[in-house]
Amino acid sequence: MPASCGLKWTLARCLRPWALPFVFLQLTGICIASVKMSSLNRTTKDDVLLCPDLKFGNETMLIKWHFQSKNLVLLTIWSGDSSPRWIIPQKEYKGRLSVPDGKSLKITNLTTEDSGYYEAHIISVSGKIHIESFNLTVFDPVTTESNTNPWIRWVLPVFLTTLMIIFWVAVCYFLWR
Repeated sequence: MPASCGLKWTLARCLRPWALPFVFLQLTGICIASVKMSSLNRTTKDDVLLCPDLKFGNETMLIKWHFQSKNLVLLTIWSGDSSPRWIIPQKEYKGRLSVPDGKSLKITNLTTEDSGYYEAHIISVSGKIHIESFNLTVFDPVTTESNTNPWIRWVLPVFLTTLMIIFWVAVCYFLWR
């Protein structure tokens, strides 16, 4: 592998099934130009838009989206195609994935199962590869007792306010009597 590639190619990365085409590219002298990582936090039922930075601009040949945590190839976007080539057969993604701008991956109605590492492999016409990784963490919305218990949310404040009014009326009555 040429030293100018900027990515340390490890055996663990080579053993992933999705990496085999890239191992071939490495052996033929084509190198990975760069790797970028972003972290995103969302709550369930939110949407997320994973936007890769197209390093190659008009020289981009294809973008391949992977969900690394489940070892899935989601889709391939070829330059010039009007729509992406969807690969995922999983029913949990049905109707929830889209490519709004021809490069970004949008996931709607997030679940905690969507948490994990997503990668966009951006390949130029000259064979250079830019990998953009997104670490998505999906949380359940935080609920506290004060948000869910009507006693704490309504009854207790009204009771305390009434008690304070009675106290101040009693203090004023005894002071001005």
